[in-house]
Amino acid sequence: MINDADDDSVMAGVMSTEKAVEMYRQAMPEFRDQIVELNGLNTSEETDDILTRFRDGDIKILVSTTVVEVGVDNPNATLMVIHNSERFGISQMHQLRGRVGRGSLQSYCCLVSGDSPELNERIKTLIETDDGFEIAERDMMYMRKSGNLFGDEQSGKNKYIDEIIMYPELYESIKL
Repeated sequence: MINDADDDSVMAGVMSTEKAVEMYRQAMPEFRDQIVELNGLNTSEETDDILTRFRDGDIKILVSTTVVEVGVDNPNATLMVIHNSERFGISQMHQLRGRVGRGSLQSYCCLVSGDSPELNERIKTLIETDDGFEIAERDMMYMRKSGNLFGDEQSGKNKYIDEIIMYPELYESIKL
């Protein structure tokens, strides 16, 4: 989120990038001018400039919306903090954490949440594995389920899809 939401909004309590920049600048005044915000309001030229300066080390802390989800390749990025992680889907968080650890340096992804990991299956899964196939399987089998094949629901059970998953050898033998 770019700006703070109203108190009565469904987004109330979600940290905006605007507030995060302010918070990090106060916490680390020595990096004040090297903490930069990136969001969907930036032009493509601004985005390219910010990402180039981040990759070159001129920007030490990049505070961003999920525009960094794909395409950001900075081997020097070693820490990602995802605020309000309970509001993200598991695939999105997995995609985001893939933006760090692309180089030889030890890297970390911190999931900051109002939920405990025991209560949030998505966060618990990300703590337990970094295998994208396992994450997708858990999401499909236990969390969101397979969805409605003929409707617009993105979660729920579909017995046909579930049976394909449960009996892959049978499915392989009968598919055309």
